[in-house]
Amino acid sequence: MAAPLIPLIAVLIVSVLDTLGGFIMVTARYLTDKWLTPLREKLRAEGREQVMAEIREWNRRRLEAEKKGEPFDEPLPFS
Repeated sequence: MAAPLIPLIAVLIVSVLDTLGGFIMVTARYLTDKWLTPLREKLRAEGREQVMAEIREWNRRRLEAEKKGEPFDEPLPFS
């Protein structure tokens, strides 16, 4: 008596799991687009600004030493 119900139960389980998987994928995509991508872009921009600030400061010291005629052997940051 239970044998005819096995394919029906299997189809039901597969359908539920497929729907659940789709829901999880849509939710993950939404959260990535809403939170993770903007956060990643913000952190990259902050990192680039920090690097550029350190390079500008290095260049300021280099130009100052050049103006004074002093040797400047400090390596370029991040090189």
